[in-house]
Amino acid sequence: MAKMDIRAKVLGGMLGSAIVYNPKSLEECLYCAALNGGDRDTLGAMACAISGAFLGVDGIPLSWIDKLENREYIEELASRLFMKMKGIK
Repeated sequence: MAKMDIRAKVLGGMLGSAIVYNPKSLEECLYCAALNGGDRDTLGAMACAISGAFLGVDGIPLSWIDKLENREYIEELASRLFMKMKGIK
């Protein structure tokens, strides 16, 4: 197995700390990840992906959902994916 680059270890630690210290708030998780420095957009995207999967759609602040571009299309895609994963036609 290849040695892990020190940057990957640091980014993994930052990502992990954002999720562990903010398990009930997607917004706080994002702020923690992005404010840690480093590759902020990647850390924020990864932290929100994991936090969002854990918290579900109810964990997303309504103010963010209201501002979402192409909201109907994204919700339709999400619904279709959910139904496909559940075996519903």
